[in-house]
Amino acid sequence: MWKKEANCLADLYRNSEAFGASFRDEVKNLSVGYARAVTGDEWKHMARGGSSALAQAAFNKLFFAYMAYSPSTERERIFFTESIRKLNDLSELRRTRLSEARAGIHPVLRFVLLVGALATIIFTFFFGSENPKAQVLMTMLLAIVISLVLYTIMMFDYPFTGDVNISPETFNHIFSF
Repeated sequence: MWKKEANCLADLYRNSEAFGASFRDEVKNLSVGYARAVTGDEWKHMARGGSSALAQAAFNKLFFAYMAYSPSTERERIFFTESIRKLNDLSELRRTRLSEARAGIHPVLRFVLLVGALATIIFTFFFGSENPKAQVLMTMLLAIVISLVLYTIMMFDYPFTGDVNISPETFNHIFSF
């Protein structure tokens, strides 16, 4: 999702070339400002499940710049219509990104996963092998695999935190085209 959001912002930046110098420069500056607010401030807030007032203000400035602009030619009207669509997509994708930063695995689901893992490992003792060493080895391997799966689920529970996280690199590179 965050890549689509960055691409919408890059499209707004690129589409601004169709407008007069004043509005074009304003859109470009506001787009860069929004990207910097997202990567420099909001990403840190998302790691704690929050959002950034600075990034919201930067988005609002971009939105109000479009609200105040009146296209004067047919070409500008076409690009303006497309830009408004991209701006709305950007807004929706931003809300989705922020929602995903707050979302995690529900505690009930965590409990079910842990109980299910424990029950699965316990069941292995009822399917006995004639060789006790083989039984213990198979049970240990199953326990390791289940532990690794649960660990992976927990690592990706909050995608903007921890050692394995979503990086803001896409936003950092969108204006290098």
